[in-house]
Amino acid sequence: MIEYRGIPKEDEESEKLTSSNKVRFTIRYRSDVTAKTKISYDSKTYEVEGVSEMGRDRYTILDTILRD
Repeated sequence: MIEYRGIPKEDEESEKLTSSNKVRFTIRYRSDVTAKTKISYDSKTYEVEGVSEMGRDRYTILDTILRD
């Protein structure tokens, strides 16, 4: 399951504007996913900001951000 959260936001980083979108992925439980993991979905790469579990080793919830 994929949830698109919030409105795209623009930040000024290193004298350039970047837009960012927060997306929450719910996947089957995996113990090897960390905040350093990158998610590739629909030809886009998402950076994991947070990892949490739902149920006892049933699902992993990944809070991610997409940067252009």
